[in-house]
Amino acid sequence: MSSTRSPSKKAPATSAATGAATLVLCGHGTRGRGGVLERHAAAIRARTLFADVRVCSLYGAPALATVLDQISAPQVQVVPWLMCAGYTMDRLSETVDAHPAADRIVLSEPIGVLPGIADLTSNIAAAACRRRHWTPEETGLLLIAHGSGRNPISAETTRWHAARIAATGRFGAIATAFLDEPPSPAEALAGLDTPNCVAVGLFAERSLHGEEDVPRLLGTDRVVDYTGPIGTAPDLVDISGAQARATRRRRAPDAA
Repeated sequence: MSSTRSPSKKAPATSAATGAATLVLCGHGTRGRGGVLERHAAAIRARTLFADVRVCSLYGAPALATVLDQISAPQVQVVPWLMCAGYTMDRLSETVDAHPAADRIVLSEPIGVLPGIADLTSNIAAAACRRRHWTPEETGLLLIAHGSGRNPISAETTRWHAARIAATGRFGAIATAFLDEPPSPAEALAGLDTPNCVAVGLFAERSLHGEEDVPRLLGTDRVVDYTGPIGTAPDLVDISGAQARATRRRRAPDAA
């Protein structure tokens, strides 16, 4: 999967080291429940891989443009804390491109499209199986995402991760479900004939969708271990940091 962004300006030439760069984690910001990005940022700061690590929101406070105004580092690495490309990613990209410091900003792909998300999802589900004393081969894995009736990218990204997990043969069955398009969580769950089921929410932050809507929409007497929004997982620190460093190395040789 790849972001829809085609950078209009090239990143400045730099070494592979990220010590002089500032990392910005940018979330959606609407109806989110605070604390997730701040905790991830604190964990990255502790590793001293970047000169500074900042947190912002596209639609909340502090705003992305405001945070960018405050940064004087020679390079700024923006990691979108989103689960897919599409409308919100396009708005984020436009905000970056319109900023006066756009020539020193490198925009990564959304965390949700990275290949490491499939492995993380699989590991979270396997851990749930261990807690329940379930055998993964007899357990169905249900990936639940937002979806959209207007843009297929959320569903496509979710199915891409599901296919990667299915190829490992780790679980008895794999299915996907969405909040804003079919199949619904209850419909997808009904189609899983495994004795056990683990559901993982592909949501980037703590929110009403990931913490309240999904459990309600599963709507079944069947025992389902819902692990919550994946965006809270500590391992995302490694995935997002690796993506930021890889993006910088990939774009630096193209600089003028």
